[in-house]
Amino acid sequence: MPEVNDDTHGILSRLDHKHTYLLDVGLKEYRKEYPGIYQNFEKDIYSILVDSETLVRKYRRFFLLFPEGLRTKDIISGFQKFARKNVIQSEVRGMVQASEIRKGDAFIVIDDNHLVEIIQAAKEKGWQLGEDIGVISYNETNLKSVIGNGITTITTDFGAMGKAMAEMVISGKREVVENPFVLIDRRSF
Repeated sequence: MPEVNDDTHGILSRLDHKHTYLLDVGLKEYRKEYPGIYQNFEKDIYSILVDSETLVRKYRRFFLLFPEGLRTKDIISGFQKFARKNVIQSEVRGMVQASEIRKGDAFIVIDDNHLVEIIQAAKEKGWQLGEDIGVISYNETNLKSVIGNGITTITTDFGAMGKAMAEMVISGKREVVENPFVLIDRRSF
């Protein structure tokens, strides 16, 4: 599971290419040299939003809360591509203050601390998630199924990722596979 930065290619080149598989990140950067199970961050978020366009259109403003320092910038590209193509008022931010949240706003939230802040702000204002404001959280966890009435998530299928990697290693196949990406709808969006 490499970080994508200036040093990574040099570090990976020290490994035996015949026995190296990559997991999760680096599709654009490393797929020509290394087999593995990858996320396609830009395509994944774009496709999920296209498939959920009816839900997105319920809201007046659409935010992607993308924490500083996060390296998977292709998430931003996919989000912006969708917003441009669908002429939706959107913005990418590092965070949002509770006082800035308005009825009719929708959020894709990557950092769980931001998720908590948005849910608390909605509670304080007496708003319903999925009606007054929309929330989608990135990456499924068990906790998101029980917070409030449940939080809608968009996530790579981590179970499928692990299974596909194990099968690839055991079989000795050297493929580049894009892992499935899914929306788990719990009506918070």
